[in-house]
Amino acid sequence: MFKLVKLFVYLRKVEKVFDNEEKRKIKLFLDKLKINPYLGKPLSYQFLREKKINGKRIYFLVYNELGLILLVSASTKKTQKSEIEKIKFYRKSYYNYAKEIYYSFKK
Repeated sequence: MFKLVKLFVYLRKVEKVFDNEEKRKIKLFLDKLKINPYLGKPLSYQFLREKKINGKRIYFLVYNELGLILLVSASTKKTQKSEIEKIKFYRKSYYNYAKEIYYSFKK
């Protein structure tokens, strides 16, 4: 089972973009994601994925070797492209952060 880590920016954007019913759907999706981390649509890289919920999206990075899923952002269709570009730009920083989290769990 994979561990889910929600970044602050993800939490803030989910709060801003999704209504309560959509948040319930996200929670159900995240429960499934812990078991099967490759749900959702891959974006440019196998480890960068999105899940569409009522036309809005959540973005996550799957680190198979760490057993970790990093929930990084959310957007509407209008801001989708810029969000994906930001995530791709910061992908190495996200990976380093994921490694720090992984090793902190190991202690």
